[in-house]
Amino acid sequence: MIARSNLFICSKDREFIQSIRSLLKDTFRIRKTDNGFDSDSDRSDRKNVLLLDISSTGGRIPEWYYNTKAFRIITYDRFTPENIGEILTHCDFYISKSAPVNDFAEKMKRIGSLVRKELNPVTFLPGNVDFENEYLSQSDSNTAVAFIDIDNFRYFYSAKGTQKSEMLLRMLSTIIRKNIFILPAKNTAKAYNIFLDRFVILSEKDELMRICSFIYEDFSRYKSVLFDNSELTRQFFVMQDRTGNIYDIPVTTITTVLITRYFSSIIELYKTAGDIFGYLKSKGGNLIFSDRRQLQTAMPEKGTILIAVYDQMKTNYLKIALERLGWKIFVTNDGITALKLYNRIKPSIVILDEELPLINYKDIINVLRYELSDNRTAIVLLSEVDEWVNSQYRFSTLTKDISAEKLNQKLLTLLSQSFDTKG
Repeated sequence: MIARSNLFICSKDREFIQSIRSLLKDTFRIRKTDNGFDSDSDRSDRKNVLLLDISSTGGRIPEWYYNTKAFRIITYDRFTPENIGEILTHCDFYISKSAPVNDFAEKMKRIGSLVRKELNPVTFLPGNVDFENEYLSQSDSNTAVAFIDIDNFRYFYSAKGTQKSEMLLRMLSTIIRKNIFILPAKNTAKAYNIFLDRFVILSEKDELMRICSFIYEDFSRYKSVLFDNSELTRQFFVMQDRTGNIYDIPVTTITTVLITRYFSSIIELYKTAGDIFGYLKSKGGNLIFSDRRQLQTAMPEKGTILIAVYDQMKTNYLKIALERLGWKIFVTNDGITALKLYNRIKPSIVILDEELPLINYKDIINVLRYELSDNRTAIVLLSEVDEWVNSQYRFSTLTKDISAEKLNQKLLTLLSQSFDTKG
């Protein structure tokens, strides 16, 4: 008989606790707790599971929660908490109490199976030996591998330190687990942490691209808790090396490589992935790439956009929507930073706002078109007037209420016109 792990439940919801006891009595030894663990051995045992119901704590995470080394699960009422990005850096899984009973039970059983293995103490994922053994045992031609790498992780570690770096690793591993466990029980997708900042997913070919796309979106959405407002505005953070030199490092992204061919040698598999990563990193990373033509990239390399819009809500909407559609986005809310970013990133397209402070949109356009003689970068002004073209300064306008889909089509048209001009 397989040994069961301990499941410690911290909740004031008696009905919920009772349902957990009846659902998971064969998977876990279930114990209720109010203030964490009774002993140091329980607190430090990585095969234990702690289920914290934050709807019983007013949405707050108690201090004792951070001191445990157990596999940590956050559960909540019907709606996802507003601070889910912050929660992701401190938990290993999260799930709603209102999830269907069978779905909740299935995910908890998969967690029970997972924690019985020897896992990485930060990411709670099996390592390279488990992955290599599993990969070599695969005979199904429908199985593919996705390697996920955190871009500029060593620079992030140098700038932010150990604690923030572990939070970053935990966040990504939680996002990976969440998107794998969403799949039907019959799916055999598995995740591994084969090196410090490199993760691997084994899954069916047809599912793998979808999984990776969702992971990419979730990471883009929640990573902001690891950076301050000025870093998010500039899309860069500052790193100082040992000799005192200061560098601007792009805000952390992830790059994914999908390998659909089967290799009988692990060395060949790693070398192929390494070669592709080398190419993608030279392009700046922040991509999903597949070795199978019909897949190509879920986030195609459409181009780089600089968004200089004063309205923070509008900026966030455009950034999230356009990143999902495959654009590489840099944002700012003032004219001075816009020009600094322009000189640094050389965007394909600049989106401006009539209300831009410090340096207004007219001066920015004048600098680009006349002082810098840039006639290639497409410029779009969000205005009250829709679809108007200024022939003198070579920019076009779009209504401020434009949808992301319509804007995407407009930008693709502008980009193609820009390429035609270059030719």
